[in-house]
Amino acid sequence: MSLNLRKIAISFLIFILSLNIVHATQYGWLKISVVDCECGNPIEGAKVCVERYDDTCDFTDKNGLVSFYLPIGSYNVQISKDGYNSKNVNVRIDCSQTVEIRVCP
Repeated sequence: MSLNLRKIAISFLIFILSLNIVHATQYGWLKISVVDCECGNPIEGAKVCVERYDDTCDFTDKNGLVSFYLPIGSYNVQISKDGYNSKNVNVRIDCSQTVEIRVCP
């Protein structure tokens, strides 16, 4: 292979690899705080599901917090807990952020 052809092949390979880096999926933390709408107390054990991402679900801790590491984008979040009304909220992750969601009995 001539030197010029080798340089062209290497340049093309570098270009293709750089496209993959530029279009790589970016992720961010979605931190959700679930609190009682009447007095603002954290709700432990609330089930939080994120649609559009394998319907990932988790439960809030004793501080009413739960976190998901997700690709940047828009999601529908569903919150449910016995004794409270279920709630659906649309959120958009642009980078890591915390969203407070109030649920009522």
